[in-house]
Parts: sequence; structure tokens; C-alpha cells
Amino acid sequence: MMHEAVSAISRFDRVNDDCKLDNYHVVGNKIMIVDMERMSEHVADKESLDFLVRADVDHIARFYEDTRYWMWKEGRIAIDTTE
Repeated sequence: MMHEAVSAISRFDRVNDDCKLDNYHVVGNKIMIVDMERMSEHVADKESLDFLVRADVDHIARFYEDTRYWMWKEGRIAIDTTE
């Protein structure tokens, strides 16, 4: 879902320069990007744009995982490991 959201804005030669979790909201079965005041525009070429999309998605995923781990270690959330 995250790749779809970030790719959607890249179709307009834009990438979000403010990649933090609170700028991405899950709405139903999609992700909405909010607070798009800091955007790069007119990226040099498609290859660079594809790289930036992958980098943004990877960054957000790592930040999400790190945040969940920290919340678990602090006892703020429980993680179900019965699968």
C-alpha cells in the first residue's frame, strides 16, 4: 500500500521531502499522504524518481518497525506472537 501511495505522487514528477509516519494515514484499504508542503519537483529522470520512491518506502517502513519495537520495549503495546 505504501508503495502505491508514494508512486501515485511520483507520476507527477514529485516526491515527498518530509517522510515521517504522521504524514501517512491509513484510510480504509489505502494510504493517504498528508502535509505535502515539502515536495521535490522535476526530478532529473525516471530512474532517479524510481530510486527516490523505493528509498522513501524503505525509510518509512524502517521507521514504522523501529517505532513499533520501541513501543513494545516500553510496554506501550503488546505484540501477538501466537501465529
